Amino acid sequence: MRKHKALWLSLIISFLFTAFIWQIAEPEIVEFVGKTCFKITKHSFIEVATEDAAGIPMRYYPHVGIVYDPEYVAAEASRCYNTRLEPIREQRFLQLSEWLIKHIDSTGMIAQTYDFPPALLKAPWYSAATQSAAMLALAQRAGFQRNAEPLSLAQRMLQQLDPKVGKISRAESDSTIWFISYPNYSVKGMLNTLLNLHMYYVLVGDPQAKDLFQQGMCLLKNKLNNLEDSGVLSDRYTRIGERKEQRQLTSQLEKLNELSPSHIIRTKIALYKRADKQFVLFQMLSQRAGGRMLRFFIAWVLCSLLIQLFLRVPK
Repeated sequence: MRKHKALWLSLIISFLFTAFIWQIAEPEIVEFVGKTCFKITKHSFIEVATEDAAGIPMRYYPHVGIVYDPEYVAAEASRCYNTRLEPIREQRFLQLSEWLIKHIDSTGMIAQTYDFPPALLKAPWYSAATQSAAMLALAQRAGFQRNAEPLSLAQRMLQQLDPKVGKISRAESDSTIWFISYPNYSVKGMLNTLLNLHMYYVLVGDPQAKDLFQQGMCLLKNKLNNLEDSGVLSDRYTRIGERKEQRQLTSQLEKLNELSPSHIIRTKIALYKRADKQFVLFQMLSQRAGGRMLRFFIAWVLCSLLIQLFLRVPK
């Protein structure tokens, strides 16, 4: 009888403890476990950032492996440009932007040179988010070096984002534009492209970038309801942990709303933030998040086993 009581007590205590920890630190726990798995086995259930021997950013994707993703190379180049307070940052910016130039192909764009089974994509394929990130980094290089050539390359990439010219965007029937990073609707790629377009416009002053940004924002306002999944923003091609992904997308949406204020988007942001603060188990059930439920269950079992060790009744 005492053993049964100890078992139930350990289950109840571990459940309450796990639920509390999961409420306040689920994204951090998932990231820590995912990175630890990658460090030990070179495989993981989430995306993991890494780099090659020369310091070029690489990324591990589940079901893909470790690859060069030019979008992340470009994003890191821009980060170093924006924080170039030390010579080492300047050198890294020049190294990464040079890498981007070397990987521009005959289309004037930078291809993803790996297969991506989750989206049924075969190499090479092209992403609007990648081209927008690369054109921003190249425009920054042009200004830094006072060299018109990188800016010319960036302008060619900008042209490809126009649905009348390239194939990495789609004009909708209401004259708005969706920027294509993966098949169907990839929310993360769309948001990243819009942010890059705005930063490019601020840097260069190209009216085409402004027009594309405004048309993309109009689509976002009109179709935000259709992009939701169980009341939150998510991207079927992103694997960084569901709750971290939702927070990241909400943060990007906040930045866009600051650039182009919209009552619709502001209301949605408030709803997404409220959903993130709900009791974690209710989040999992309402969003039908099987992966989150499984990770919570494993943590609960492990915690219960540890508590049982402390509550074990001596024979």
